[in-house]
Amino acid sequence: MNIDIPVSVIWASLGIILLAAEVFTGTFFVMFFGISALIVAAATFLGLDHRPIEITLFAGLGLMSLLFFRKKLIQSITSKEFVKGDANEIIKLTTTIEPHDSAKVTYQGTTWTALNNTGTRMMAGERVQIEKIDGVKIILKSL
Repeated sequence: MNIDIPVSVIWASLGIILLAAEVFTGTFFVMFFGISALIVAAATFLGLDHRPIEITLFAGLGLMSLLFFRKKLIQSITSKEFVKGDANEIIKLTTTIEPHDSAKVTYQGTTWTALNNTGTRMMAGERVQIEKIDGVKIILKSL
């Protein structure tokens, strides 16, 4: 039994998988390659049928969009108004964070990297204050 899957479906599936992976990583890296895979899927659907060009297009679009748009995306997410609105907010830790270390925390329904820049351990269950937001990281301080 031989099943022929169109190349455009393979590229589209890869794009959807990469975009779904971005939801779980939250790094704003994988998303750009997911979008580039969807663009290549559209190109193959419209008639592109040359694997080396498809792969080059995928890698080139992914890298170029990553280099040009990732910083702008992060800046728009963490604009000064956003930082001002969220700085000084109190959260309850679900994990212990050692001094000058980081851990994953949930804040506003999203997973963030939280940095403990203090010299004291922050214990799970402890209430701490968000000192500032830096990109996709939150800087914490004890109350």
